[in-house]
Amino acid sequence: MTFSFFLCIFCARAQSLPPGMTADSLHAPWYHGVASGDPLPGGVIIWSRITPAPGNYDPYDVQWAMYSDSLLTAPVQSGTVQTDSSRDWTVKVDVSGLQPDRVYYYSFADTAGNRSATGRTRTAPSGNVQQLRFAVFSCSSIYSGYFNAYARIAEKSATLNAAIHLGDYLYDFVDDQEQIRVPSPFPVEPQNLEEWRDRHEYYLLDPDLRRARQSLPWIVIWDNHDMKCSGSSGTCDTSAVRAFMEWLPVREPDPSDPSKIYRSFSFGGLADIFMTDVLVHRNKDLLPGGAYNMLGSLQYSWLKQQLSQSQARWKIMGNQRMMGGWYTNGIPQWLLDMVPNEGAVFDYGSWDGFPETRDSLFSFLASGSIDNFIALSGDAHVSITQDLTTDPFSTGTYDPATGNGSAGVEFLPTSISRGNLDESGAPPELADALNQMDLNANPQHRYADLFRHGYGIIDLRPDSALAEFWYSDILSPAAADTLAKTMIVLNGENHWKRGQTTGLEKLSENMWIVYPNPTDGEVNIAGEGLAQQELIKVYNMLGELVAAFKASPVAGRITIDMASLRPGIYLVEGSSILRPLRVVLSSEY
Repeated sequence: MTFSFFLCIFCARAQSLPPGMTADSLHAPWYHGVASGDPLPGGVIIWSRITPAPGNYDPYDVQWAMYSDSLLTAPVQSGTVQTDSSRDWTVKVDVSGLQPDRVYYYSFADTAGNRSATGRTRTAPSGNVQQLRFAVFSCSSIYSGYFNAYARIAEKSATLNAAIHLGDYLYDFVDDQEQIRVPSPFPVEPQNLEEWRDRHEYYLLDPDLRRARQSLPWIVIWDNHDMKCSGSSGTCDTSAVRAFMEWLPVREPDPSDPSKIYRSFSFGGLADIFMTDVLVHRNKDLLPGGAYNMLGSLQYSWLKQQLSQSQARWKIMGNQRMMGGWYTNGIPQWLLDMVPNEGAVFDYGSWDGFPETRDSLFSFLASGSIDNFIALSGDAHVSITQDLTTDPFSTGTYDPATGNGSAGVEFLPTSISRGNLDESGAPPELADALNQMDLNANPQHRYADLFRHGYGIIDLRPDSALAEFWYSDILSPAAADTLAKTMIVLNGENHWKRGQTTGLEKLSENMWIVYPNPTDGEVNIAGEGLAQQELIKVYNMLGELVAAFKASPVAGRITIDMASLRPGIYLVEGSSILRPLRVVLSSEY
C-alpha cells in the first residue's frame, strides 16, 4: 500500500490540510504512530493502527514485540494478535510479565514485514519510591492552535513517569473564535461511529501528538467533547465511547460496561492515582440528603474505599472538572459579560453545581484523617491552584492567610490549545489585573492565569509535591516553552505553601537544606560536613551539566548564583553533599 493511496482516502474528507499535518508515511501502513498507556508495575497497554490495503476486508495478523533496549535487540515479550474492521483496524495489547519502573521499547509489524515506529514506555514503580513526575493536561483542540505543548512533553519524556490527560482529548466541533488550523471542507460534528473514528484518525495526522503518545505512557479519561454527552443526564453517544476505546491506550476496567472508565494506579509507596469520571455518572444517584451525587453511588463508594485503603504518601484524584470553588462575586460585570458564567459561580457543570458531593468528599477526608489529597482537574482552560475547602469565605472554616481548614489541594493546568480569556476577547495587556481579580474573588485560589496555554507537571517527593505551570504558544509552531510558576505543598499540610521558601525549611529528606526554593537566582545550601571549598555542579532534568561553581562555606552555608540559567528544575551536587538536591528556578520569584 502506498502513502498516496492513504491520502486519497483522506481526501474524501478533506481537500486540504493545515500546515504541518501529515501521516507517518515512513512507517506505512502504520500511518498513525504508536502509543502506550495505563502502566502497572508488571504491565502496560501498547497500541497502534494498521491502514488496510484497497479492497482488503480480511482480518490482519499483527506481530508485536517488547524490548529492553532502544535498538530492539533484546526482546522480552512478543506475540501475534488479529485486528479487523470491527475494531477499525486498531491493535491494543495488554503486555504483562514486565519489571517495575523499567523503560521498554516496542513495535508492531504486519506479515509482509512492514514495521511501525518504535514506541517508548515505562512501567510503574513499586516499593520505596523517592520521586515521581507526571505531565498533566486537557482540552486539546486541534483546530484552536498548534500542539507545541505535546512536542515539549515528548522532549521531557525521559524525566516523566507518565502523562495524565484529563479529558477533551479531541473536539467534536470547531469554535468560531478559534479557527487557527482548520482543514477544508469545514469539519462537521461526528454523528455516527464512522465519523467519530474519522475524527480520531484526523487527530493523529499531527506529528506532535504522535510524538507525545510514542514517548511515554498515557493515563486518559474522557470528557464531554470526546463523548458528546448530555450534561444533565450523563447520557453519552455510544459510538463515541466505542471509538474512544479503540483509539486510546486505555485498559477497559469492565468490558461488559464500556461506559465505566474510572480506575486506579499504584506508583509504589509514594503515590496512588485514582482516575474518576464526573461526566457519565452524575444526576443518576442521590446522596442521603437528597441531592444528586456527581460521582454516582458505585463510583463514590469505590473512591472512598480506595482512599481509605491507600498507604501511599500522596493520594492523587484525576477528574475532568474543577473541584474547588470558582466564584464570581466581585468580578466586574464587563468581564462577566465576556466570559461564560452562571451567576454566583462560573460553571454549575463543575463541582460548583454539586456542592453536596464536594462537601461530603471533603468531610470524608477530614473524618478519616486522610492527608496529602491532590485533585488534578481539567476542562476550565485556565491555570489555577487552590486549597480545597467547603467554605472559603467562612473564617471559622478556612483561613486564607495560612491555609488552615483545607482538606487538600487542587492543581488545574491550562488547556493544550482550547480558548480562554484571550480568545474570548479580553485585552492581553490586562492579564495581570484580571488574574488578580480572580484571586481577590476567590480567597482559596493561590495562583491564577486566565490567558496562557500549555500543560502542567506534578513532581512528587516524600516530603513535598511541586506543581509546575508550563506555557507554550498556540498560534504558530514554537520550539520552546516557559516554566512560569511553581507551587509547593508540604507533606501533611494539605494546603499550598504561602510565599516562597525563605527560611531554613527542610524540603528534602536528608541533612541538607536549600533555600530560597523556588528562587529567582541566588541559592543557599546549608548542612554539616561542608568542605572548605565545595565544587558544586548543576544538572538539568536531562542529566546534562549546565553549570559548575566553586564556593566556600560561610556560617555553615554556601551561596551560589543560578540567575544565568533558564527557569526550570535543576539537580545540584557537591563534593560533600550526599545526594542531589532539587532546585526550582523561576522568574516569578
